[in-house]
Amino acid sequence: MKILKVGGGKDTVEVSKIVMGTTYIGTSITDEASFRLLDEYYALGGRTIDTARVYGQTEDFGLSKSELLIGMWLAQRGLRKDITLITKGCHLSFKTGESRLSPEVITRDFHDSLECLGVGEVDIYFLHRDDKSKPVGPIMDALHEFVKAGKTRAIGASNWSLDRILAANGYTRENGKTPFSVSQLQWSLAKCTAESWGDDSLEYMDDNLRKRYIEEKIPVMAYAAQAKGLFSKYIGNPHAEIPSRAKRFYSPENMKKIGAVKKICDETGYSPAAVIIAYITSHPLDAAAVVGCSNILQLKDTMTGAGLELTLKTIKELEEV
Repeated sequence: MKILKVGGGKDTVEVSKIVMGTTYIGTSITDEASFRLLDEYYALGGRTIDTARVYGQTEDFGLSKSELLIGMWLAQRGLRKDITLITKGCHLSFKTGESRLSPEVITRDFHDSLECLGVGEVDIYFLHRDDKSKPVGPIMDALHEFVKAGKTRAIGASNWSLDRILAANGYTRENGKTPFSVSQLQWSLAKCTAESWGDDSLEYMDDNLRKRYIEEKIPVMAYAAQAKGLFSKYIGNPHAEIPSRAKRFYSPENMKKIGAVKKICDETGYSPAAVIIAYITSHPLDAAAVVGCSNILQLKDTMTGAGLELTLKTIKELEEV
């Protein structure tokens, strides 16, 4: 399994280039199925699990069923030292949809996550959403305390604009605090926007932003990296009904890429899922793909992408279609 390195020096965190996303864990699949998925991911060489305080929650500050199950799995399998563990806090409010981003909520969500996971520390802690009306100073001060106390090795920004990340890191340089060392945003071969997704609280990769991330040398964790199964479903059966969750990627521009992906599949023998994962993991922008699979077959298919390396020429051709 290829590795994404986050941070630097003695605090460098190694992230599997294919990360197990866990929105399904403890929510839409059973506890037993969740354990089987985690077992299979580990057996296939995956060593990074990404969860969040909000996964499986039903109310603000409620228990996270995802975190609870992951904590149980880690304890029962004795694998905490083998796994790079990531969680996120400060999602929008269930009740109002408003921001919950404040030093007080950051601290409470963080410690509630540790309790649910049954661990003393996580390897990377992300803020799940931003609030651009809030100054970055108190936010970064609160996060720095977790690093200082040895409760996390690195901090990341999920769905923060690059400009806000750079502003926050400018503050940390000036004040000797811990910077953001990784960004998590929506990115796949199929382009998506706030309008097509229907959520303007998320951050979406585009051509210009991708170039800026490369220039700034900030690694990325790409979620919805499989475009919600658009390529797999359509290439496997061009007449199949596209799942509703994939329709947010359904556009003339993205549909033109299907032929290019199929060509690579035919040439390499790899599946569409493997090819679009390899687009992320082989990219000049240092990145990992966060994958959400609800069953073993999907996971096995996706993980075959760990063995596929696309050339820079192929990546450029895919982007230019």
